[in-house]
Amino acid sequence: MSGVKTKYPAVDYFFWLIIIFYLDPGGFILVNFNMRIALSIMFVLLWLCFFAADMGALRFVFGNKWIRAYSIIIGLWLIYYVFIYDVLNSVYFDDQFTPIIKTGTYLFQFFMVIPIYFFACRSLVLFIKLFSLVTIIILTMYLITVLFNAGLLTLYIGPRGYTAVNRYLLRGYGIMQLAPYFGAALLILPLKSRVRNMMIIAAFMVVLMWILTIVRRQMIAMLMLSLWIFIIGSQLLRLKLFRYQRNMIMLLFSLIVVVYVFFPDYLSATTDTYKNMVEVFEDEATTADLRSERRRMSLTANEYILRAFNRNRLFGTGYNPQWYKGDGGKERLEGSDYVFISCLGMYGIVGVSVFSLYYILMFIFFRKIFIWIKKNNKLMLSSVKISWPSLCIFTGGLIFFLQHLIEYPNWFYMIGAVADSSKFFILTGLLFGAVKYLEVQLYYIYQGSLASVPDLG
Repeated sequence: MSGVKTKYPAVDYFFWLIIIFYLDPGGFILVNFNMRIALSIMFVLLWLCFFAADMGALRFVFGNKWIRAYSIIIGLWLIYYVFIYDVLNSVYFDDQFTPIIKTGTYLFQFFMVIPIYFFACRSLVLFIKLFSLVTIIILTMYLITVLFNAGLLTLYIGPRGYTAVNRYLLRGYGIMQLAPYFGAALLILPLKSRVRNMMIIAAFMVVLMWILTIVRRQMIAMLMLSLWIFIIGSQLLRLKLFRYQRNMIMLLFSLIVVVYVFFPDYLSATTDTYKNMVEVFEDEATTADLRSERRRMSLTANEYILRAFNRNRLFGTGYNPQWYKGDGGKERLEGSDYVFISCLGMYGIVGVSVFSLYYILMFIFFRKIFIWIKKNNKLMLSSVKISWPSLCIFTGGLIFFLQHLIEYPNWFYMIGAVADSSKFFILTGLLFGAVKYLEVQLYYIYQGSLASVPDLG
């Protein structure tokens, strides 16, 4: 690993494009191919890239203490998942290979952290460039499809009960929804860069998409994002955030103008969404939509999942295909809508406790790196031309995890019956790699004064 690079091997481009398209941004794979086969092919390809890049890559990766700790925790989880959830406690007890085959692509996500960490250490800037570019291209196609019904993307178009306009949902989002978090982090840095501008544009377009999709949790994220970045920016880097406030006001004004000119009905729809969120917490839920949302926010209202949990509180139901059906199947086990309580039902107290070690690891990771960056904020800012990629990923990732913790119905999303849980493990690999990237770049610059460069990983 060397200093800042401007040219990267072709394998790095190929690897990052696989990662960016792994969760199918835009829904191309879902609409045109078999998703399980596509994921399997991409998983094999990303590991081929890993070994093609450096035959000693594994030794380098496992030299990192965060990766070693993560591997131990995930190893424990996989033992529980395969032997308890998939086999001994499964509804397919007499056919033990069925659940393993059905959940095979789910298991891929845990192993993605290793190659992502390796490539983030050597070409993090390339990831940010490609991620920004792909996000801008796909969302440009999305906006053209919405405005002109051009059919560039296959969208789900349907009503939203509490407002008069339709919502426009992509068939797949990939990791595009990380863009606002990364973009907000770059917004506060004193940096002039084309890559920074691309990421901020990508973030702007994702927020615009959130407005057109009319999803409550995304509206909450949009509201909380400016607050999170203000708090973390002032504490982490001790920045005077006049620049941030000015930039945020300009972006907010631009967003309002764009929505007013091209999608005027969605200004009132956004207002309706925030009003609706307040009504969710009022005493009387007057519509089916409000009752459904209040039910999702409650940890005890879904009697079907509670009944499944009570049958085996320690180890859960084990593998049951009903959890993975959108409507919960005949047993009404709606895993994707009730993530936290469904994880309790699926894995039991023991299973959830085992995976809680991942949360503990990430807390320790964020706390240690946050404290070090805060103590060395002058070094970070004086070296911003090399520290910005790591600050972008770390700050954006921290905000993303904090937002996840606020949304308690979605706790343990990483192991839930959802289609895009891999985004958490993609982000985990990026976070570990971003910190190592920062350490390597600082070492490269301050190699005459190694005391300035601690062991961050």
